[in-house]
Amino acid sequence: MLDNSCYKTCSELLRDESFLLWRLAPQEHLDRYWNEKLLQHPDLRQEVDLADAYLKGTLFPKRCVKTDNKEWLLQEISCAIEQGMPRGRPKKNVVVRHRMIYGAVACVLVLTGLFLYRSFAPSEPDEQIVVNRLEAKEICLISSGKTVSYEDNIDIQIDNKGTVTIQSDNTLEKIEELEIAENTLNTLVVPYGRRSRIELPDGTKAWLNSGSILQFPSTFTGDKREVVLTGEMYIEVKKRDMPFVVKTTDFSVEVLGTAFNVSAYEKQQQSVVLVEGSVGVRSDHVEETCTLSSNEIAFVDRGGAPFRKEQTDVLQYISWVKGYVVLNKTPLISVMKYLERYYNVAFEYIETPRIQSMTCDGKLYLSDNFDNVMRAIGILTDTEYSKENNSIYIYNRQNMWLPLGK
Repeated sequence: MLDNSCYKTCSELLRDESFLLWRLAPQEHLDRYWNEKLLQHPDLRQEVDLADAYLKGTLFPKRCVKTDNKEWLLQEISCAIEQGMPRGRPKKNVVVRHRMIYGAVACVLVLTGLFLYRSFAPSEPDEQIVVNRLEAKEICLISSGKTVSYEDNIDIQIDNKGTVTIQSDNTLEKIEELEIAENTLNTLVVPYGRRSRIELPDGTKAWLNSGSILQFPSTFTGDKREVVLTGEMYIEVKKRDMPFVVKTTDFSVEVLGTAFNVSAYEKQQQSVVLVEGSVGVRSDHVEETCTLSSNEIAFVDRGGAPFRKEQTDVLQYISWVKGYVVLNKTPLISVMKYLERYYNVAFEYIETPRIQSMTCDGKLYLSDNFDNVMRAIGILTDTEYSKENNSIYIYNRQNMWLPLGK
């Protein structure tokens, strides 16, 4: 039963089962209830944000299993929180001190029905996942032949005079200020394991996902505003009379002002998802233009087949900007490929028939703590996870150790 109490602290929220269920697997009645709460008590938004930040930092994959198991899982989470949470707001040292507790609870919430599957499935041969951390690369801003590099995720703001302000993505503290020449083409390179946000001179805001490259001019002139993208970008275009065009290798998107997501990674399904308004998608390989309306997606075939358009839940494609991804019967292998880009790692699968047949539902929170990812993988593969210095190990429940690289 949902009650009518007004919560004053995020720790109270974290001890409430209906709140946890809402954050793990939102349902219509929960959305209605909590949205009404937020309207009645605006101050509650800050506590919800704090609770979300706490969950993001401590629980890597969050989802809810079959209905019969929801109650039990929530009791387990609540129990762990009750034991580890202080009565006031969560402090940073508390998060660190109890990270192991929450990481363990998080792994329980990975896939629909996995507990039942693991408990009753016949024994199978050992399956191994080799995890290799790849060399970390820096975000690069290239202008007039000069390259400036940044180790961490950054926010970039460019005004109409060519002044570039660089801020830390975490603290929003100014790192430095640069000047770029007029009438130059600039390039922002966001490697695997990194993300960046940029505000262009016309006020358009764009979020670049891992493994993306954006080319953009210092100022927009002529009869259109044009940028070139490789990878994935969520963009909120500032409305102007001058059309805004996003070009990729295989297609282009033209708008006057709206919000949409473009995915144009090489060797992967390419798509355009529209949040609101209207956009036109064009390709040199297809004669007609594909016009999208709100909550529609267009899939692009690199072989020249016509666009495939359908209704969709846009949140499934843009939630990565908020720090999580929505999964809907998504093959686990596809999830792992996403994690490879996001965390700059490489997975090697050795005799993994079970893993390759699994699908995921729910929310996957993109925690900064990669250890939580590895614990989740351990649950998925009936193995245990351990780390010694820079070495990562996954070993089976018979205590047979499998060294997995450095």
